[in-house]
Amino acid sequence: ASCPPQGDVLHTIQSDDVSTGSSFAGNSLESMLLCLAPTEVLIVGDLSAQTQRMLDFFTINNSSHKGRSHVERIPYSEIHGKSAAIVTKALSEIMPTSTDEDESGDGVDTRLSAEILELPELIIAGLAGCIKYLEQFKLQSIIQLWRIRCFEVNSRMNLTPNTLRQLEILQNSVDGASKGSLFALMNGTSTAFGARLMREWITNPLRQITKIRERQEAVQALLDAWKSPNQKGSNLYFSLIGALSQVPDVERGLMRI
Repeated sequence: ASCPPQGDVLHTIQSDDVSTGSSFAGNSLESMLLCLAPTEVLIVGDLSAQTQRMLDFFTINNSSHKGRSHVERIPYSEIHGKSAAIVTKALSEIMPTSTDEDESGDGVDTRLSAEILELPELIIAGLAGCIKYLEQFKLQSIIQLWRIRCFEVNSRMNLTPNTLRQLEILQNSVDGASKGSLFALMNGTSTAFGARLMREWITNPLRQITKIRERQEAVQALLDAWKSPNQKGSNLYFSLIGALSQVPDVERGLMRI
């Protein structure tokens, strides 16, 4: 489970055989790490030698943040046989209350709770590990379980790590810095959360033509306002750009409430 700055919780399942030291996670896990660029990675239990080598390489070479990604570990014994109970307890504490009358009387949205607890066992274990780790800092509430979704979605392309590197999408091939990459070239955003969304769009391109056209039409509407002979429309565009440049990182702020 991963918790990006905006509070979303993303999940996916990868095969990793500790007994043989082999991993079937391969490119998909590395692609996920490159796309999300986590500042901290939490490992619950042991990893195969292959996955450990990949993670070591990633933490050393990831330059999308200042310094390396930080790696923490907790033993699997801390959640073994207790994953569902840990997640259930967290749900009762941090889930938003239901707006409808709740037959259970505890104020928790039972529909959402049931959907989360019906996720595969490995995902529940990953959530429990994150919750257990964050409890020591009293930060478990930052995992907004009602915003959980699968990382792999059919409407987007999953670019391999080699594709991201060879096309210099996030980092240049000279020193691994962002300068000179496609992201640096296209990132004209005015806000931190806009830059994060741009990064997500570039690393996970849309595949469905209707979604692509909707995005193009939205961009075209902004361009039309910018080029509008109507002074009012042009002023509105520049006023919007100016206002956005003054907006703080709202997503991070909301996540901490």
